[in-house]
Amino acid sequence: PACDNVYARFLSCDNVYVRLLSCDNVYARFLTCDNVYARFLTCDNVYARFLTCDNVYARFLSCDNVYARFLTNDNVYARFLTCDNVFARFPACDNVYARFLTSDNVYARFLTSDNVYARFLTSDNVYARFPACDNVYMRFLTCENVYARFLTCNKVYARFPACDNVYASFPSCDNVYARLLNCDNVYARFLTCDNVYARFQACDNVYARFPACDNVYARFLNCDNIYARFPACDNVYATFPACDNVYARFPACDNVYARSLTCDNVYARLLTCDNVYARFLTCDNVYARLLTCDNVYARLLTCDNVYARLLTCDNVYARLLTCDNVYARLLTCENVYGAAPNL
Repeated sequence: PACDNVYARFLSCDNVYVRLLSCDNVYARFLTCDNVYARFLTCDNVYARFLTCDNVYARFLSCDNVYARFLTNDNVYARFLTCDNVFARFPACDNVYARFLTSDNVYARFLTSDNVYARFLTSDNVYARFPACDNVYMRFLTCENVYARFLTCNKVYARFPACDNVYASFPSCDNVYARLLNCDNVYARFLTCDNVYARFQACDNVYARFPACDNVYARFLNCDNIYARFPACDNVYATFPACDNVYARFPACDNVYARSLTCDNVYARLLTCDNVYARFLTCDNVYARLLTCDNVYARLLTCDNVYARLLTCDNVYARLLTCDNVYARLLTCENVYGAAPNL
């Protein structure tokens, strides 16, 4: 091997190559010799043959010092990843996979290579092993370009919510949460998944972050299936009215207001909550809309406790009487007129 002209002839001779690989003691020596290894890897035709030979591949991966060199050599790594048949064999080998994930420099390169990542995600058995590995998961989420790709892959996302241990670590990670909400296609899927939604609401720290994010709030309210689930959840509703910035945004959104009033259980809670009621009436644009909405007005008048509060509130009463269309309706409604003789 120390003789260059011998090496040159050796590699261009197919029958020599075949014999070399089938001879264990030759193979052993070959791999322990640095200068041979160096030349071997820089020679395209050698590399091509090497990868198509199963018994060579098997030995290659089971030899620690070979594996170590293989991964630290950029030009080798580059070729390795562009070769489909190599990639196909690679994931089926447990010991290779184990080493691959525990090696920082390998992991770093792996994630920055588009064609590798693309193949990685289309391989079911690779994905299955991936989430079960905590240290992999941690790295995965802290790497922006990986995270971005992860979310745009439908079949990956589908598997993601079904995995409890993944979800558990997910909400406690601020940077993950921030990215998740800014990604439209993720948000859409997130909300249509019952088991995710259930966990989401039970997690106080998640809820706390949620209303403070304007773009999240906007999307949340524009999504019918979310809005429907939202009012049915007592603990969510309880936190919601106590949050001034949430309440402030709420009335300014026409489509939210419209839905809110057509939902009986929402309306019922709204009126029984003093601090909500107080804010509700002091907001001019809310009051104006409320009175011009026939179905709201109809319900408002048939609800004794609402009517009682409404009339005992001077600023409400004053506004109510100065509004012609309200006054007209109010007078034609017998139960209202009977209940308010002073009117």
